[in-house]
Amino acid sequence: MAAFAACPAAYFFVKLSILFFYLRVFPLQSKTRYMVYALFAYCTIYYGVAFFAIIGLCNFRNRDWDMNVTMNCFANGKLILAIGGLDLVADFLVLAFPIPMVLKLCIPWPQRIYLLFVFLAGLTASAACAIRIALGVQALGTTDATMAQYHGLTLL
Repeated sequence: MAAFAACPAAYFFVKLSILFFYLRVFPLQSKTRYMVYALFAYCTIYYGVAFFAIIGLCNFRNRDWDMNVTMNCFANGKLILAIGGLDLVADFLVLAFPIPMVLKLCIPWPQRIYLLFVFLAGLTASAACAIRIALGVQALGTTDATMAQYHGLTLL
């Protein structure tokens, strides 16, 4: 559970570092700077809500003292889909942000294409997120997401 709850925090800090990089590297006008701040706000709110939703997913506090207490977990398939979908939106927004600025640079086209490849290398993370959403569909309505996703992987 702790590793699952750490994922939104890790994603948040990765997105935060990319957004700080954009503020530092690109000469942003006030309108685009406000767009970066809006992305900051979106990521902060979304990942904060996701983190606390995952922490509240199971009621396991009483189990620390009494091993006879059964652990109550909510069906987390819908939560996985919601988190994955909003994470995919955040990936797209953060990755698509520098494309217009790279295209406007006064450098030869081959260098622009190389820069686009560097900035769009994060699409591999988006592809992994899309696969996670597809596997999350397998976990709908179950309280054992691990086995549901395992069965989803074996069906691929």
